[in-house]
Amino acid sequence: MTDYKAIHGKKIKFLTTDLSTAEAEGEIFYSNTDNGFKVAVATAAWSSGPDLSNALGTTAGSGSQTAAVVFGGADDVAKTEEYNGVGWAASGDLNTGRYGAGEATAAPQTAALIFGGQTPPGDTRRSEVEEYDGSTWTEVTDMPADISQLAGAGTQTAAVSISGGPSIAESYEYDGTNWTAAGNINTSRERAAGFGTQTAAVAVGGGGTAVANVEEYDGSSWAAATAYPTAVKMAAAAGTLTAGLVFSGDVPPVTNLTRSYDGTNWTNQPNMGTARQAGAGAGTSIAALMSGGSNASGTSLKTTEEFHFSAMTVTAGAWASGGNYPASRVTVAGTGTLTAGLGFGGYDPGTNASNEANEYDGSSWTGGGDMNAGGQGMGSASNATQTAALAFGRYATPGPPNARDLTEAYDGSSWTEVGDLNTARSGVHSHGFGSQTAAVCAGGHDGTAASAVVEEYDGSSWTEVTNLPAARTHVASCGTLTAGLVTGGHPPNLSTSFEYDGTNWTSGGTMIAGRGGHGAAGLQTAAVAFKGVIPTGVTTTEYYDGSVWSTNPACASGQYYVGGAGTVSGALALTGRTSPGYSNTVEEFTGETTAINLKTITDS
Repeated sequence: MTDYKAIHGKKIKFLTTDLSTAEAEGEIFYSNTDNGFKVAVATAAWSSGPDLSNALGTTAGSGSQTAAVVFGGADDVAKTEEYNGVGWAASGDLNTGRYGAGEATAAPQTAALIFGGQTPPGDTRRSEVEEYDGSTWTEVTDMPADISQLAGAGTQTAAVSISGGPSIAESYEYDGTNWTAAGNINTSRERAAGFGTQTAAVAVGGGGTAVANVEEYDGSSWAAATAYPTAVKMAAAAGTLTAGLVFSGDVPPVTNLTRSYDGTNWTNQPNMGTARQAGAGAGTSIAALMSGGSNASGTSLKTTEEFHFSAMTVTAGAWASGGNYPASRVTVAGTGTLTAGLGFGGYDPGTNASNEANEYDGSSWTGGGDMNAGGQGMGSASNATQTAALAFGRYATPGPPNARDLTEAYDGSSWTEVGDLNTARSGVHSHGFGSQTAAVCAGGHDGTAASAVVEEYDGSSWTEVTNLPAARTHVASCGTLTAGLVTGGHPPNLSTSFEYDGTNWTSGGTMIAGRGGHGAAGLQTAAVAFKGVIPTGVTTTEYYDGSVWSTNPACASGQYYVGGAGTVSGALALTGRTSPGYSNTVEEFTGETTAINLKTITDS
């Protein structure tokens, strides 16, 4: 514990309010509001992260908490996924798909190393070695022997393999080109956890029957170290010889235990949320990542968890139930924010095409002014507000015409007809982006076929501009007039996305899964797309960073023909089709947040 002498002479800040998150860590300050001293206190905790795209059991990985890579596994033996701190995205496949392989645990995301392992069918042991450059795996010099269920430590250019099966005591060192024999481990074991560097590595547990044995490697020989508190195999690990972290594994049973290592002693840390074995560990002893693995039943997992030892409290992004919409409907258009949202139009079997508008305050919906004409599948300016919205196009029932050119503007109490679209269209629900006075309508259905026509609105009239690269309907869009994003759509369930700069369209990142009839929120460089896919609804959410789509926390329920509103950190998913039913479900998305953990310093 720090005493007065240790802090004497350090500057103590005087504030009327608490320090910000960025300022407070490690600081002592006096709050005039609370009339007392405060300090930011570091705590250890696991928090849930976004799921992998694929369930990966008996997988391997390396990197950091915000830039990790996971590769191989018992289910998708060649799969590689990258983590950017927000979500997971697919990358280049291994040349030799495998599971139970070794990895250089301290290697970064862009310079990973995999060696050994086994391949189905027949569980053939392998000696192949591959290096990863951030997108592609390249085969390099094989190991001297076929080994599976082995551990590893180090980097792409300075790695050490640790034991493995069948009953392999040998270790081998890799220098970026060749493998050479290293010191034999004293207790041969398979399925151990490894961490550290080539010359300061640690092997924990392992075996056909779990053992507690721990050994340290100094670059030439292995020596016994302080035993792990419990016998364990198939655990994951991260860190260095003097600052390591071991988590999960099979004791038995499959466990969520976490312990830190300081080079001498093991210390209990908070347990993981999900017990698992044979998952991929990455990061450091204070900022670790756990992904994949399998549960006690042997079912492979997608789940990811992050370990933090910090004065920052991390709350993972998540979907939660919002206030139910006043009616069960599909193709409701939306705009606004999480606490000031607007939904309008849509279709249900009872009222057919609705002309209702409803306002959301973050908990419940109240009726707004009715539109002049009902419709479903109408477009909306995604970045408009609750009191300055724009609706355009629609499918009016009963028809004909099935496609309408009508445009209406909302002022918070009533709708006014404004300039018509040049091309009538329906199926443009969630197809627009921009504001009430600077909007874009992209694609849709012209009553005959999917359309590529794009029009811009200047506050009074529409002008045709550069067409979409391909005709499509039931896309989801977000952004501004000069930085817009169109995602997915039909036909059928497309995964492509397009970016608009106010003049031209360019290809954006490819979504993980094709979808149409989905919702979206955010901007061109920071967006979320959720639900959708026709004719069944899914719960998946994807995040776009302006270049790559990655996984994000899933919704609680799956619908298609959903509406979207809000931002990437605070989105709304509105109603939708449940096949064959109609839903009034509203879900709210809150992105990951951080907050400082403050403690008031008492006289004692």
